[in-house]
Amino acid sequence: MSPLKTVLAFALPLLMLAVQAAPAASWVQLNSLDDLPAAVRASLAAATGLSDRGGPFNAGCVVQKDVPQSRFVLGARQPDVLVLAVEHGGFAHFVETLEYRQAGGLWTLARRGHGSVNVDSAQVLVAQHQESQKRATP
Repeated sequence: MSPLKTVLAFALPLLMLAVQAAPAASWVQLNSLDDLPAAVRASLAAATGLSDRGGPFNAGCVVQKDVPQSRFVLGARQPDVLVLAVEHGGFAHFVETLEYRQAGGLWTLARRGHGSVNVDSAQVLVAQHQESQKRATP
């Protein structure tokens, strides 16, 4: 076997392994409602009266007047995908993940899941969302 063929015989499988192991496109962390596309921000605020990250909201059953029932926790973005965590207050306090997809310039809600208020990075948020999708799929 020629030296070139020998090198290719070993290099190609290694190259294929490297490509398979390469991480998916990275996620950009969104720390504020101001980081969201305007249309998504407007629809969330209209639906829930959303407070920004770290802002005041009614976490429990005792409701303060003019204080939202929900709060933005964190977001993750790729060019055409958003994954957001939103904390909802009340008796059944919970964190919901929302996956939006963009097509034709419009953002639409694609899936809902469950997350944690203690999420600290875009990658952790996306992993929680994906895991909740796996548990929801029979």
